[in-house]
Amino acid sequence: HTRLQGDWSSDVCSSDLASPAPWKLETVRKALPYYQKTFEESPSMAFVPWQSGAMTEAYFLTKDRKFADFVFAMNDWLIQMQYFEADGVPTPWVGGFGGFQAGHKVRSTPGAATAGYCEGLVEACRLAKALGDEKRLEAYENALRLGFLFLMGSQYSMTESPYFERWYSQKLNGAFYASVEDGNVRIEIGRAHV
Repeated sequence: HTRLQGDWSSDVCSSDLASPAPWKLETVRKALPYYQKTFEESPSMAFVPWQSGAMTEAYFLTKDRKFADFVFAMNDWLIQMQYFEADGVPTPWVGGFGGFQAGHKVRSTPGAATAGYCEGLVEACRLAKALGDEKRLEAYENALRLGFLFLMGSQYSMTESPYFERWYSQKLNGAFYASVEDGNVRIEIGRAHV
């Protein structure tokens, strides 16, 4: 549901780039209060990357600060879900994102979803840089650095998988696993990381 909302908004903005029409951006502008209310009433980590991409494009097409402010609000909230050393989590978790349920941050094993959250942060960085918001740019860039370090740490390498037979380690080399507690390799995990 949340992905489709972001996809729809993004598709309309992309369509406007290819074939401009006033009604397209007006449709996204009219949808903005609905998305803001949805996020305020029931924040969702999955909602942030998709909406960040769409609303960033809407801002660059319209220069309407309301789109940028929404992206900032979502990503300011999102970085509070990221694990830092000071959180007392296991070292491999640092830089990954925990969970959010029933209105509260919950301690949960970070995993491949961190890649998606980083996508939203990239969009927030674009906006912060364009608008000269140095404080936010620094915060988002720091969150991205930690997120990328976490993601790089979830990649199999020949030296990081010595507990497998050599022939199998070679097949795993370069693949990404789902989380520090789930060593399964799936195509969509690698796609998200790359």
